[in-house]
Amino acid sequence: MPGGLESYGTVHNEPEFRKMLANLISAANKSLNKVTYKIDLTRKVLIADTLDLQKHHNEGFDDKPMSVILSTTGKLLRIKDIEPLFKQKFPDFHFDNPEKLAPDTPIYLESFDGRNVKYKVLSTDSLELKGVHVIDKDLNELWPNTTGKPSAPIVNYLSQTTEKVH
Repeated sequence: MPGGLESYGTVHNEPEFRKMLANLISAANKSLNKVTYKIDLTRKVLIADTLDLQKHHNEGFDDKPMSVILSTTGKLLRIKDIEPLFKQKFPDFHFDNPEKLAPDTPIYLESFDGRNVKYKVLSTDSLELKGVHVIDKDLNELWPNTTGKPSAPIVNYLSQTTEKVH
């Protein structure tokens, strides 16, 4: 991806994630903006014995990863939006809808190289997109449910800062 958008950094909490989204949108708008960006989140868990002042031994592991798709426009992208989106920068661009999908079919636009469009249909039946939420810059959920509020699974994931260890 232009501008190094494929690896954007480390965040420790929800406010930092919101700031990262704003920075990503700003960088995307300066390059060939494909409007949707998949973000993979991995929570790192560090377990330390706070009572052991001698050894300071700790263990760590990666929590279950979570993926989100950021919509830089604040709207769900659909098949009918592809051609108008790219005609702005590429007047000769034509999208022929090779799968003959309904115009209102929601999609995640994986890539666009100036000529070719690669996308995935958003479906709750898709194993690849199972558990993935489409959000706007304010974490509001756009898909699979349009809630008008921040996506609870994402907020919970970013807010979890402690673990019970037995």
